[in-house]
Amino acid sequence: INKLFHAQVGTDSDKFINHPVAVNASVDERLREHMAGRGKLCLYNETMQDAPDIHFRADDDVRFLAPFYTSAFFEDWRQGTWTKRFIRDHIRYSDEIVCAAARVVGAVRQIAKERDPIGNPDGSFDTLHIRRNDFKSQYKDMVRSCEELYEYSKDKLKPNSTIFIATDEHNKEFFAPFKENYHVLFLSDFKGLVNDTNSNYFGFIDQLVAARGKIFYGTFMSTFSAYVNRMRGYYSVRDHLDGYKEGRLQSFYFYPEGRKNEMTVYAPITRAFWMKAFP
Repeated sequence: INKLFHAQVGTDSDKFINHPVAVNASVDERLREHMAGRGKLCLYNETMQDAPDIHFRADDDVRFLAPFYTSAFFEDWRQGTWTKRFIRDHIRYSDEIVCAAARVVGAVRQIAKERDPIGNPDGSFDTLHIRRNDFKSQYKDMVRSCEELYEYSKDKLKPNSTIFIATDEHNKEFFAPFKENYHVLFLSDFKGLVNDTNSNYFGFIDQLVAARGKIFYGTFMSTFSAYVNRMRGYYSVRDHLDGYKEGRLQSFYFYPEGRKNEMTVYAPITRAFWMKAFP
């Protein structure tokens, strides 16, 4: 594997856009797609196997934010798919959080269905994640006025449809442009369904509800939006949604413009690993 790795250094990842390598392809082919500009290899060797624990560095300069699968490559593809399924099924939110989110999703669907029983008998709805507070200092280019966010997203959203917004913005008047054109809902509209849930979990519930939108708009560079898209990838495969075989989602980003359709095409793992998910 070490020899194969060094033979692939310098591989152009763009060649794999819309051309995924089969999950059971040869080690050489799968490794080539997984390179993502890497020049060093960390082997899980006998020393690591015998160690009582493995420490991942985290300090003022380093945080382990990237999805786990961006840093793990399995020589045996069966071990790789087993591990990813194990993480999917067991390293997840607790039942309390998932059930609270399910109650909210059910209520949103009911509202959407009642508003358009003929045109929307399944009660489908769309979702947005608008991150603002900490991004005002970290990633100022990602923080836009609501008028801009509305303009960026209106081509994919149906007028007067039901939309759930997950956000850290406390001033709901900020969302006036969306309220003027859609029926907008927030987690705070469903307090009666989450009263018995620890309020520290509300962000997780927001995330789970956002993952159930038919169309989703997220905030680029946000790990919150990235995990929403990872869960949307899980649901897409489970429900055989359009594009699931190619890793395509009905997910978009508000900004930057060049990233808007990032999730609608298959793309290999690329840097920076934490910016988005790779379902």
